[in-house]
Amino acid sequence: MSMQDQTAGLVWFDASDRERASIEGLIRSAMRLVMPGRLICAVWDVGTGWRPTPPVEAWVAREGLGSPADRSEDGAEPFLYFGHLAVRHYADDHFDPVATTNCLLLRRAGSPAYRRRGDSAAPQADDRLDSTDPVFTRDVCNSVWHLRIDTDRYAGVIGRLARLTCWSDEPIVEVTPEGCIDRGEWRTYRNGDLVPVPSRVAYVWTPLADIMAVQPALLDF
Repeated sequence: MSMQDQTAGLVWFDASDRERASIEGLIRSAMRLVMPGRLICAVWDVGTGWRPTPPVEAWVAREGLGSPADRSEDGAEPFLYFGHLAVRHYADDHFDPVATTNCLLLRRAGSPAYRRRGDSAAPQADDRLDSTDPVFTRDVCNSVWHLRIDTDRYAGVIGRLARLTCWSDEPIVEVTPEGCIDRGEWRTYRNGDLVPVPSRVAYVWTPLADIMAVQPALLDF
């Protein structure tokens, strides 16, 4: 697909298993496409175990934000650091994560998405979220998410992020070395994504006097 500059509501790219030059090219493409006040999301897989990994976060931040020494004192930069997100992915029959994804978020300077609430053209009825729902209070509002794994596990991450940070009439775009892909069909917010949490179980408590009456040798240290 072809895109005009500064017209996408969310631009993301997969930085997993890529060389530095490739990642820098992708972030430059994303910076060109994202509209003012909206986000760029770099995602990459985190391996298991302690082993050397490429400094993806540093490469993205350096290319997107520039050198710290070159930034202005008043913070009037074209792109700003927005946040970091970790996502743990779970299979239907597992309570241990089967994969983990890191996300680094940068925002183009400009009016943020919530400012459109006063715009009569904004699709407000379609984009409302229930902030009292357990998915929101237990998962979405944290910096670590827990999602059921998809065939393409990035779909759940990007879809949820889009619902939270841009409007449904603003495109979701993936940038790749081959070009841009429209990911509007990924925009979703599923209550079924809530991963169960352990329930509290009452412990059996036996008074010390009862133990001594039955088996006093247990207390003979």
